[in-house]
Amino acid sequence: MQELSMRCRVCAVVSSSGQLLKYEAGNEIDQADCVIRMNSAPVLGFEKHVGNKTTLRVSCFQSVHLVPANASLYEQAGKSALLGWGPPKDMDTKRGKAHRKLKLVSEMNRDLEVYMLTQERMGYSANVYKDETGKSLKASGTWLSTGWFSMLVAMEMCDVIKVYGLSSENYCKDHPNDTTTYHYYVSKLKEHGHKSKECDTYTSHQKTPNGAHRFFTEKAIFARWAPHHNVTFHYPSWSP
Repeated sequence: MQELSMRCRVCAVVSSSGQLLKYEAGNEIDQADCVIRMNSAPVLGFEKHVGNKTTLRVSCFQSVHLVPANASLYEQAGKSALLGWGPPKDMDTKRGKAHRKLKLVSEMNRDLEVYMLTQERMGYSANVYKDETGKSLKASGTWLSTGWFSMLVAMEMCDVIKVYGLSSENYCKDHPNDTTTYHYYVSKLKEHGHKSKECDTYTSHQKTPNGAHRFFTEKAIFARWAPHHNVTFHYPSWSP
């Protein structure tokens, strides 16, 4: 697999949040030079909210495992790129299950360029987290989200970054009765063992001692990065 060397002037980084269902930002999102999506978030049926264009999809090993069940995501995207990430056992070029699935999706879609984060880049991402928080991933009891990797990639490849559907660190505290779903494509289903309300999910992860994401922490870091990397937040709109 080759090295990702994409450059874009304006990028739309589209979250998977149910926040996007409150707005009709699809046309605005599609006007970006490059559109970055995450994991298995679909566009079909949600075009008026999330747009139709996909330039790069950043996908964790768990979503990669869903191939070929979610193969339509890549077929609909046309000429685009997929960047997979995951732990060594899943991404190993000889025995990793996710690596095998990445090869499969590449063979199934000739218009799709497939890449994977090397373990060196995974280590770099972990070091960035440690530099920002003062704690290693192990000490924090966390593993990084796809949103984290998407932001790091965007900061390398984009001159201007517009993030869609990402609420601020304090949103849930300021909106205690908010019922926004964790993912815009999941309604009343249970997801990851708990109700799929976004704020419930964020809070649950933040309180879990080990093996969870630190969504609020990541949001706070994104806010600190924003002035230095031309990052703005839309739908909901907020300023760091």
